[in-house]
Amino acid sequence: MTQPQPYRGVVSLILLIIAGVSAMAVITPYDVELTRWLSDNKIHGLDRFMGQTIFEAERVGGGDPAILYLAIVLFGYYLAWKRGTDSRLYRWRPQLGFILVSSAASAFIMVHSIKWVMGRARPDEVLNHGAPYSQWYEIGPHFITEGIYRGSFPSGHTAQVFVFITLAYVLINLPWGHTWTKLAGWLWGAASLLYTMLMGAARCMTLSHWLTDVVGALFMAWIITHIIYYWLLDVGRQNRFHEYYGLLPAEPLVWELRIGLYLLGIGAGTTLMLLGVRGIWLQAPLFYQLVGLAGFCMAILFLLLLMHLNRAVWNQYRSFQS
Repeated sequence: MTQPQPYRGVVSLILLIIAGVSAMAVITPYDVELTRWLSDNKIHGLDRFMGQTIFEAERVGGGDPAILYLAIVLFGYYLAWKRGTDSRLYRWRPQLGFILVSSAASAFIMVHSIKWVMGRARPDEVLNHGAPYSQWYEIGPHFITEGIYRGSFPSGHTAQVFVFITLAYVLINLPWGHTWTKLAGWLWGAASLLYTMLMGAARCMTLSHWLTDVVGALFMAWIITHIIYYWLLDVGRQNRFHEYYGLLPAEPLVWELRIGLYLLGIGAGTTLMLLGVRGIWLQAPLFYQLVGLAGFCMAILFLLLLMHLNRAVWNQYRSFQS
C-alpha cells in the first residue's frame, strides 16, 4: 500500500501562501501602471477571444473549454455513482468529486462572494468613466443598493480556467499511476498555469480587470483547491482505502456534491452577512441590515450541515489507519 505523506500538503500550502502574498505585495503599488501598460500593448485577437463565450450567444471563447471539461467530469461522476463497482469509473470517483467540488468552490463561490462584498470598480470604469479607484483590499464603490453589479476583484475568468489545474493534482497523485502519469500531471499543471496567466493578461488588456484581480484570483483559487484536495475531501486517504480494500466505504449518496452545495450556502450566507455589515456602515435602509442577520443564520446552518456530513463520511474511514 502506498504510504501517506502527511507533511506534503502542509509544506506546499505554506509555499503557496508565501508566493501569493509576495506576488500581491510586489504588484499592488504598480497596479494601475501595469494594467494600463497591458492595455496599451494588447495582443489583438487574444483579448477578444478570452473574453467571449458561446454561452452568451457569442463565438467560442477562452473560458469555454473549462466549462466543457467540467461537464465531462460531471457526467463521469454521475456514471461512477450510478453503476457503482460495476463501472470502470468507480475508483476514479474520489478524483471526479474533487474536481467538481474544488471547481465550484474556487471558480464560483469564492469569486462571486468576494465580488459582491468588495464591490471594486473595474479599470474601464476608473480610467475612462471617472469611477473612484480602490485597492484590492479596500471596499469599493459598488453596493447592492444600486442593483446588480459585476465587481472587479477577483477575476472570474481567471479562476474559471484555473480549474484545469485539478487534473494535475489527480494525475500526479494517482496511487495506480506510473512515472509517465506523474510527468503528464506536471506538464498539464504547467500548461494550466500558463493558460491561466494568458487569460488574466487578456482580461487586463480589455480593462476588464486590474492585474491584482488576476493574481489574487489565481492564488486564492489555488489555495482553495489545495485545501480541498488534502483536507476537506482528503482524496489521498480515499485512494489509499480503495487501494487497500478494493472498494470505497458506504458513503452518503453523492456526498461530494452535497459538500459543494453546503459550501455554496456558507458562501452565500457569509456574503449576505458582510453586505449587512456594509449596510450598517453606509447607513443603508434597515432591510439591507436585516439581510446581514439572515445571512449569518444561513451561514451557520450550512456550516452545521457540512460538519454533520463530514462526520458521517469520515466515520466510515475510522477503522482504516491512513
